[in-house]
Amino acid sequence: MKYWMIIGQFLLAFAVQADSLSLLSAEGFGFADAKRFPESQARLMAVRAAKIDAQRNLLETINGVRVTAGTTVKDMALESDIIGTRVKGMLQGSFEVSSDVKLESDNWVASVTMAVCLGKDDSDCKERKTLVSVTQPNLKPTEPSDRFQANDLAGWDCVMSSEELGQIRLVDEDKIGLFSHTIAEGTGASPASDSTVEVAYAVSIKGSDGACQEVEKRTSEVQVNSLIEGFSVALMKMKPGGEVALHIPPQLGFKTRGPAGLGPDSNLYARLELLNIVENESSAVEQAAAPDAGGAIASVAPPLEEEGTAQSFQSGLVLDASELNFSPMLDVRVKTAGGKELYGPGHVPMGSDWLYWSASIEDANRMVEVIGDNPMVIKPVKIGEASELVVSDADAISLFTSNTVSGDYLGAGKVIIVVSGS
Repeated sequence: MKYWMIIGQFLLAFAVQADSLSLLSAEGFGFADAKRFPESQARLMAVRAAKIDAQRNLLETINGVRVTAGTTVKDMALESDIIGTRVKGMLQGSFEVSSDVKLESDNWVASVTMAVCLGKDDSDCKERKTLVSVTQPNLKPTEPSDRFQANDLAGWDCVMSSEELGQIRLVDEDKIGLFSHTIAEGTGASPASDSTVEVAYAVSIKGSDGACQEVEKRTSEVQVNSLIEGFSVALMKMKPGGEVALHIPPQLGFKTRGPAGLGPDSNLYARLELLNIVENESSAVEQAAAPDAGGAIASVAPPLEEEGTAQSFQSGLVLDASELNFSPMLDVRVKTAGGKELYGPGHVPMGSDWLYWSASIEDANRMVEVIGDNPMVIKPVKIGEASELVVSDADAISLFTSNTVSGDYLGAGKVIIVVSGS
């Protein structure tokens, strides 16, 4: 007891800080009497006391990290012995950031800063266990029925009746973001890519006000491979007399500009009917020389463009919340205004590093090891009542389809959230 009284281990100051968005640190102080111990021994004793103090302060830092707007890690630990053990175990992996020993009056005074990792975006945290991965298994996942699904691609009412919507069965057979619902099967053989076909179609978009806007409705003869990719892929799976409803994502739609000024970011909703196969492959040469059918369908479905004009697949997601009053938390959900979840702790394997933080878009784009070199960037429109990041319906559709065709980067946790004032 006298030994520890001599060493002291008193707190000269208490400092807790977040040196980066993913590095949690705390400073501790300790001292030893310079008159009672040789210099080398006293310095070591002061440093050891400072480390113990720093670890105690660091535990308080960890306990104070927000899980949600209303809860902290300490609250989680009180509810679960498992999470409490895991969090305390993180102190065994804490590492020294800096230390200093000075002789002040008759005492050797040491200050030591110890740290643990919130996430992996700090250079010191690449190979270390993080608080994000430690706490993630204890976060309640959202039920599958409350997650954003193909049926939530808000536009089916533009091309389907209420009765048809009640029986909707969507498929994305090729995993390219082309969701379809079969209205009628049809009979016979399917057309080839260079077949000439007679089709009837209606194409719509969802306006910014949420209303359906029909941009084209026609019946025409056309060569299958002259259409936008979404139409071409669908037709080669159809049979004469067949009819489908389609969601065509931007990468399968217009590569530059379509009718009514529609651009490459337009999500299209179409009702497509294959009326007849006019000519098959063997007469493709004759079709090329045939008179123009009026160019009607070309205004909606222009020929596929030169290589390099198509949108490339996304490699990750950057959520730019810098204009919102949002700060790092361990439980972050991305939802639509209607409450459908697009991303959260249940979308990734248990124990994953699924949240990364950045103080700017520029810094986020440099984190290519997380989000790759072609991430999608979305600005949430607001913070929800449960502190979730709410995105617009249009952005939700784009994110859902992009993730589908790009290999599920959300499931791999390739998400960075940009916050301000950090």
